[in-house]
Amino acid sequence: MNDDNKIKFELVNPQMDAHGKMIGLVVFIMGITMLFFVLYTAFGMIDTLSMPSTSLSSGGAESGDPLGGISGTLDSMAETSAYYGYVFMKIGLLYVMAYCASWIAGRGVQMYRASKLVPEMMKSK
Repeated sequence: MNDDNKIKFELVNPQMDAHGKMIGLVVFIMGITMLFFVLYTAFGMIDTLSMPSTSLSSGGAESGDPLGGISGTLDSMAETSAYYGYVFMKIGLLYVMAYCASWIAGRGVQMYRASKLVPEMMKSK
């Protein structure tokens, strides 16, 4: 293989690209903050979600209950599937939020590390 066509990278002075370093840190901190929000939301969901065990409440969707008033016993198959559909939807959304937050944090780390590398052809001679 011909080595002339490859771009070579080498470490330079860390102060060379201070802006890239700062942007990388800001993106990383933003991703970590989003991860903490996801964990806080998941803890709140675990704390509030429990299988209903008393009679059905009155009120329905207009009372602000996202399950449409299903906060008691789940007597029918439709009520049961609505309850578990809602729970699995929240779990799926938490998974997507956690994935995106960790991806953003990872990109911040990559940008921080890339700010220390400069292609050999871009160095001043």
